[in-house]
Parts: sequence; structure tokens; C-alpha cells
Amino acid sequence: MKPPPLSSWAVAAIILLFVALEAIALSLFGFGLYRLLGKGFGPLPAVLGVGLFYAGLGYVLHPGNYTEEFSLPLQIGALLLFDRTEAAGRRPALWATIGLTGAATVLPRPNNAGIQLSILIYVILESLSRGHLRRGLANSAYLGLGTLLLLVPVMAYFGLARACRHV
Repeated sequence: MKPPPLSSWAVAAIILLFVALEAIALSLFGFGLYRLLGKGFGPLPAVLGVGLFYAGLGYVLHPGNYTEEFSLPLQIGALLLFDRTEAAGRRPALWATIGLTGAATVLPRPNNAGIQLSILIYVILESLSRGHLRRGLANSAYLGLGTLLLLVPVMAYFGLARACRHV
């Protein structure tokens, strides 16, 4: 038996829901980008940077990169958290949260994890250059643990559902 077709109102409601989620994601990214740029360069460059981001957004989304915009708040969140780790000292929860944002960014589209991977590489290289290898490895381990906290249950679900048996 075929399910009943969706009414045009249901389709419109689904579209409206995703447009609202898209607007929320892009607003969160703009706010985070303003905070990050404002801290480093001041309010005027931050406003200009956010304006340039929104001006070029149509060119990025036009070919169909719709999964990009949902991971943007996670990426800017990772950068804001990384900025806080410098001032907060040794806070494993911050590093694990950066890892969680990385895992949540990888799940919809794996090539979106460049920010979190860059943070990991920076932490390792900085700890090597300053002679704090133990601290750098510990922070990297916390970041990896945060990543695994989300990826392992998702992988277990797909494994138990035998979703990848043809791969």
C-alpha cells in the first residue's frame, strides 16, 4: 500500500522549516564571525568581514552546497572555543567540545572538517616548537576523545543496522 501523497501545505511547511534552520545557522555564523574578527581586528574590520561573507554567500550556495551552511556555526564555534583555550589554560572540556564540533561537522559532509583539523595540526606543531609536547598531546587526545564521543555511537548504529554491508 502506498503512503498518501503529501499535501502542498505539508511540503510548504517542510520547506519553511529548512529555510528557518538555514537562517538560524547563517545568523549564528555571522554573529560568531563578528565576535572572532572583532576581537582580533576591531569592530570595523569585523563588520566588513561579515558583510563580505554575506555578499559572497550566494555564489557558494548557488551550485547546491546546502550542507555547508549547517556546519558553519560549528566551525566558527570551534574557532571561538580554540580562542578561549589560549586564555583558559588547561581545560579538557573545551578541547573535547572542539572535537565534538569536528565530529558534528564531518557527519553531514566529511570535507567540512578543515577548521578542526587545522586546530589539531596547530596544537601539535605549537607544542613541538615550544617544547610542551606532553601538553600538546594531552590537548590533542581530549580533542580526539570529543570527536569519538559522537562518531562512535553513529558508526555503531550504522554497523548494527548493517547499513554499509555493500561497501
